[in-house]
Amino acid sequence: QFNYKCNICGNNYKTPNGGVGNLRKHYENHLREPRDDQTQNKKQKIQSLIVPLNDPSLIDDPVSLEHDLDECSSSTLVLPVQDDQNKTKSISVTKTQQLTLPNMISNIKSIKGGKQESKITNSIVYYFCKQNVSFNTIESEGFRHMLKTLCPLYNPPNHDTIVRRINETFNVTSTKVRETISKVTYVAVTTDAWTETMSMKSYLGITIHFINSAQLESVTIGTVQLFEGHTSKYLGEILVKTLLDWNVTNEKVVAVVSDSAANIKKTVIDNFGSDRQISCLAHMVNLVVEKAIDKTQEIDTVTHIKTGGIPQIINKVREIVKFFKRKSKASDALRNYQQSLNIKDGLCLKLILDVKTRWNSGFYMLERFLRLANNISYVLMNFPEDDAPDMITATELRHLKDICSLLGPMEVLTKELSVEKSVMSSKVLPLISCTKNELEKQKPEILMAKKLKQKLLEELNYRCSIYDQNSILAICTILDPRFKDLHLRDPLINSKTQTLIVNIMELENSDDPRYTCSNIITNDEEKNSSEVKYDLWGLHRNLCCTNNDKKMVNTTSINELRAYLNKPVINIDDDPLKHWEETKISFPRVYKIAMKYLVIPATSVPTERLFSKAGATVTKSRNRLSGGTLTKLLFLQSLDNKYWPFLELY
Repeated sequence: QFNYKCNICGNNYKTPNGGVGNLRKHYENHLREPRDDQTQNKKQKIQSLIVPLNDPSLIDDPVSLEHDLDECSSSTLVLPVQDDQNKTKSISVTKTQQLTLPNMISNIKSIKGGKQESKITNSIVYYFCKQNVSFNTIESEGFRHMLKTLCPLYNPPNHDTIVRRINETFNVTSTKVRETISKVTYVAVTTDAWTETMSMKSYLGITIHFINSAQLESVTIGTVQLFEGHTSKYLGEILVKTLLDWNVTNEKVVAVVSDSAANIKKTVIDNFGSDRQISCLAHMVNLVVEKAIDKTQEIDTVTHIKTGGIPQIINKVREIVKFFKRKSKASDALRNYQQSLNIKDGLCLKLILDVKTRWNSGFYMLERFLRLANNISYVLMNFPEDDAPDMITATELRHLKDICSLLGPMEVLTKELSVEKSVMSSKVLPLISCTKNELEKQKPEILMAKKLKQKLLEELNYRCSIYDQNSILAICTILDPRFKDLHLRDPLINSKTQTLIVNIMELENSDDPRYTCSNIITNDEEKNSSEVKYDLWGLHRNLCCTNNDKKMVNTTSINELRAYLNKPVINIDDDPLKHWEETKISFPRVYKIAMKYLVIPATSVPTERLFSKAGATVTKSRNRLSGGTLTKLLFLQSLDNKYWPFLELY
């Protein structure tokens, strides 16, 4: 038996098994007694001993407690009592309060047909659109187990429901995007053709770029399956039709960026004019490096075959990398050797094999090879099998170091051109200028590296001359407050570009009758001129019109452009669109032209990324996707979150 003494009334109590049920009833009887001063003071002392359940000093399992708190609200009352040996002992009395009906309903995870169920289903649709997951995943055992664990009352949708909800989401979001595009004044377009290797279907990818609320946005409006030969006429019909479906008229298109493939280039020129066709600078950089490296070879005077040079060294490195990729023993030996140098398993480096269509993958291969050269040499020297390739010589290693130093600026240029959702067209001329300057500063000592430097500069000057003569890119550069006319070194090009900007500014105000020549010819003169076969005074009237136009040109445009150019440039890392929003009151006309041209991308990389996403979408587990479904998925994947009607960001 256990003896206890109540500190309120002083009575002693015995319990046979140490239970506290009777003690609890005794305490509750005290609470129902009339409150005199003494009793009230004692009760206040007792109440001061009440400790919340979430007190960490009283909780053995905080996780289980948190679960219990979801179901009800409770508190613990700690009572001090004395046993028969006058030792104080604390007993806990838990008081449980049931949740109200509204609180219970709010805690239910999902009710069929309710708001919570709709939220979960919408989140699943968002997940399928963004993560390139097969629709059959919704019926997989693991996915359903996860949903059952998270939301026991939720009934997951089936394959057909997911497809239907994706179609509904596409209809809603595409309507919102069309409304946005209809309000936009100008857009730029990137396009390219692509063949999907899983099902051998060809597609024409089309992305549009526009400025909305001082933000540059890009949307994939078409991944159109091609059923005929890739002629410029057929591609042009597909391109124009797709643009019109999205409220993009010919007048809205500022420029179209594509690669230099003859059919794509002709498609753009035939439908939009040569002045609005811009070749992808990233593809041009790829050609510059490939041709420069190739031209470092010597041509044999007898066989007329190219030998030696940098390609020979690169081929040796490539064969070594292939050996390590092919032989698991060699890869294991390389990893084990790095671990012997106290490098953790997760931090051990692997060799990189280049991709012929991407020059920078070759740069990364050489760079990684140089970093692991000592490790590779040790592994090859101690490798037991006879088919191991020979390590390159010390002289060739020195060559590689100089080669990587020269290719470094080209790699930075490629990275700069691959930035997403950033003003890029204005960077083209400054980047070319800065890259040439960086190459000029390189001082290689080895003859082969000197030759590579010379060829890189020659190829840059030859292949990038089309950009120096491109008036649209010059306009973009001047209208970017980060650059203005700093990189237009040719005074003639600078002057012509500024004059062109002023003319465009005047054209934007051509609805003002002061800027037209129609008032030169009266109605009578128009009538008389239409009745005669020869108009001897036609030349005179044209000269008068031109002369009056020159006199009536509003000097406000010239002064505004000069005032803008006289202000200092902003930091290279600043956002030019945000800067223009802050200064548009000071330069309203220049601002209007800037918003027209700064929307143009510098490369067709957005379309290349589109095809990468398409390749990740069309996999072995979903290789029967129709062209229409693929278009919808890629469109939804490219959308900014603000266009999703049901998305809640946390």
